[in-house]
Amino acid sequence: MLELDERPSGLAANRRDIGDRLAILEHRARILPAGEKTLVCMYLRGELRNRQMAELLKVNPSTLCRRVRRWVRRLNDPVVAALIDRPRGLTDREREIGMRYFLLREPRRKLAREFEMTAFELAQVLSYVKGWSKGTLNSER
Repeated sequence: MLELDERPSGLAANRRDIGDRLAILEHRARILPAGEKTLVCMYLRGELRNRQMAELLKVNPSTLCRRVRRWVRRLNDPVVAALIDRPRGLTDREREIGMRYFLLREPRRKLAREFEMTAFELAQVLSYVKGWSKGTLNSER
């Protein structure tokens, strides 16, 4: 049975964990394009309510909420987290391709054209980056 003395410490630990997660997400958000970075950081800090942010941006509050959730979900993606937090072991080119594909969701054809690769070569790089991220996660445990 839980005693009253244990509850506040558990609550304090939960709040500390949430604060840590928000700080991590805010750190990762620095990679986003300027407008999206501002939006996500404002949301994470709780500076304005969703309706207020939506009025500023002249969009529907539901649209804004979906947009922010999409960015937060991408920032929490294990592959994106590895690319931002622990990029060791990748070339700059592989990291950029991974960030643009997994975080910014740029189309494969566009990336292949810009990096002067075939679709097959790009698929190999993306597969390598995905496997690399799993390897970095396992090596930290």
